[in-house]
Amino acid sequence: MTLEISDTLLEKMRLDVLATVLQSLGLGCLDAPIVSGSMGLQMMGGLYRLPNDIDCISPSGESVRQLEGVYQLTRDRTVELKRLGAIPFNPGKRVIPGVSFIAIIANGRGQKIDKVLIDFQLHAEKYELAAADGAEGRFTGEVRLAPVEAILADKCHALLRKRRDGRTNTRWMDLADLHCSMTSQTLQIRADALTSWFDLAQRYLPVQDWVDHGDGPPREWLGPWRKLQAVNITRDLPSLDDCWWSVRDFFDTRLDGTVWSATLGRWEAEC
Repeated sequence: MTLEISDTLLEKMRLDVLATVLQSLGLGCLDAPIVSGSMGLQMMGGLYRLPNDIDCISPSGESVRQLEGVYQLTRDRTVELKRLGAIPFNPGKRVIPGVSFIAIIANGRGQKIDKVLIDFQLHAEKYELAAADGAEGRFTGEVRLAPVEAILADKCHALLRKRRDGRTNTRWMDLADLHCSMTSQTLQIRADALTSWFDLAQRYLPVQDWVDHGDGPPREWLGPWRKLQAVNITRDLPSLDDCWWSVRDFFDTRLDGTVWSATLGRWEAEC
């Protein structure tokens, strides 16, 4: 049985889990994990939703292999970290290794409150670049976040990727995240950095460009997209087609300027 709790408390607990994981791996160490993905965007203030997983970048798997165990989050709350196994992040010619954990949060009576998936991407090249150009997180200490451009480039790359069997992917949430980031007043997005990070992802697993994806988003996304709009968890989420074309323009016109203006909805020259 999982207890029903508010999203606000869930967010705090998941951030507590992240803080506990980083503390146990050495919060201020030179090779401490860098937080990426949707949790990274949320910690920057650029995401509308509570992520149900945590993505991190690590230079190697040596430290995370020792992560299993039970940790005390608060006086009446614990988290148990279990290793799920190895996962490939890029199932192509240049596989990026990774390792996945499940974090199970329970109260003092042993009742499960929440569970969070934590994935570590073991990517030395990406780690070095992100460490050199990252941002500070919300915790006390030297928590590092991946650059916003790295996260957005990864989401665009995932959006355009097909499954190994050629089927349409299910990355409509990445499209919503990209729209949210484009309209966020708290993020500063640089065109040159966005291009560099996307090029890095392309070197490991090339994907088709926007023009190769036909006249719009996959029709299979319409049902899930309408559910996103119905529950109103987004900031003014437009139609699926409008969102697709605005995100495509965001990437296709990035050579028109140097910094993205969320107010004007276009790339501008840096002042």
